[in-house]
Amino acid sequence: MTAEDNAKASGLDNDAVERLVKLQREEKLDSLFAKNNAAPEFELLFKQFARLSPDYARSRREIEKLRKEAPEFSTTLVMRERPAGNERPTFRHHRGEFLQPKEEVTAGVPAFLPQLPKKSPKDRIALAKWLVSVENPLTSRVVMNRHWEAFFGRGLVRTTEDFGFQGESPSHPELLDWLAVEFPKQSWSQKKMHKLIVMSATYQQASDVAPELRERDPSNVLLTRGPR
Repeated sequence: MTAEDNAKASGLDNDAVERLVKLQREEKLDSLFAKNNAAPEFELLFKQFARLSPDYARSRREIEKLRKEAPEFSTTLVMRERPAGNERPTFRHHRGEFLQPKEEVTAGVPAFLPQLPKKSPKDRIALAKWLVSVENPLTSRVVMNRHWEAFFGRGLVRTTEDFGFQGESPSHPELLDWLAVEFPKQSWSQKKMHKLIVMSATYQQASDVAPELRERDPSNVLLTRGPR
């Protein structure tokens, strides 16, 4: 009887038998059981041994009993992309009225921003990756403007909720650009960006203000004093 016959008669599942036979043919069985060996074949054989060995029968019964007594996991609804070729048609509705659909629209991102990769599917995962892409400056600009407002009481763009045409222009556009680029460079670490801000000379200025400066710049737009 060969090692291959022994493996097939051992009660191991087909996957484990195939791996054992392959190792036996390649004369690698000795190295399989070397100390601290974490090979996938070793892990598979160890699991099969624990499942079949009489020495672990009592433990297996206790585990199975506990598994049966465990409460069932609760379920919830999830969103899933529709299969390719079965996309739901979407239309622009006149004045938002859902009973007045007009021209059909397709998935995409604003034309004035960097576009999705050409070969990328236009789905939710692609949109999520696009939001945090280093080629898309919008996300980091908005986030860093909000953090700046938290430290200084006023964002570099005062209208933190609106970066569009109805919002205000940034008071320091080059500074906002630099923060937006630095944020991804720091692996999107808010802690590192907070440290960068609080250790800056701008933040560490005294908050005292002369009467003439208060009259000239009451909102501290020019950052001539520290936050109060």
